[in-house]
Amino acid sequence: MNYQSGQSTLLMLVMSLILMLTIVFIFNTSQLLSERQQAKMLADQSAYATATRQARLLNLNAYINRTQIANQLAIAQGVSTASWSKYAAQTSTNISRATSWFPPVSAVFSNIGTGLNYFADSLGIYIKGYGIEVKALELAQDSLNLASNATILNAPKEFGNLAKANSSDYDIRLIASASKFPAQIIKQYTAQERQRMADVVLSSADPFITNRSKNDIFPKLVLAPGGWNEYRIHKAGGTELVQLDEWKGIDTLSIHHYYKTIRRFKIRKKHDEIPIGWGSALGSQLGQDKASKSGSYGGASSTNPKSRRYAEKNTPQW
Repeated sequence: MNYQSGQSTLLMLVMSLILMLTIVFIFNTSQLLSERQQAKMLADQSAYATATRQARLLNLNAYINRTQIANQLAIAQGVSTASWSKYAAQTSTNISRATSWFPPVSAVFSNIGTGLNYFADSLGIYIKGYGIEVKALELAQDSLNLASNATILNAPKEFGNLAKANSSDYDIRLIASASKFPAQIIKQYTAQERQRMADVVLSSADPFITNRSKNDIFPKLVLAPGGWNEYRIHKAGGTELVQLDEWKGIDTLSIHHYYKTIRRFKIRKKHDEIPIGWGSALGSQLGQDKASKSGSYGGASSTNPKSRRYAEKNTPQW
């Protein structure tokens, strides 16, 4: 039976070969799964990094837009203050002329008018400064979006190169999205689309900017009851955004004489306006007034139309 010896050795060799092949297969499979998992992690990290950069850019744009709104409100506040100062100066000047028969009082009001005029003119530096800041922020925002666009679109390529450096057996390529960010997510306001930003600015304005009007600032003077002869004093003014390129303010003060007359056996109501004070100011991106005959300005155009016409001749422009 010596010819049957060694059979178990041959069987062990065959089993060892199968075991080695199994181990090699398992090792290669585990390596493949590991590299696939690594590639998946890199893809997820690439998507997360891209989304994070997008979110940061959107947040920065939101902060810049908020700053722009604050700057616009500051310009509107400056124009409103300048308009009110011009109105107060003109009122003081008119009172000074009316009291010329009493020099001490006349001199006081004259000095007040002169001081208010200087103050209103000095606000031009304030308004121009904010105008320069608005332009600077616009350029900074455009540059930020342009630079960030390239950085965001380059994020998949960065992680693709990292994956390629860490793997010698697989060429891992992470491709960018077909959409060109931020062109489809961030859009610059142009033409009438700027009205969206304007609506936010106007909704944030305080009452001093939008409406500085008050009827009957003094008790009405009734010389004859029944509306036959009475006097009222109305203050009307406000600041408006004209054609999205100009802040303009107008302030007026007038005495209104309401009386009745009888003509041809009919009673007719009459009304006269006597301007007391008027003033206006504007800050325009176009460098010229686009609303010399339009706009309400807190009701100044309808309440004190004659004073409003006078105000157009007393308008400093920046």
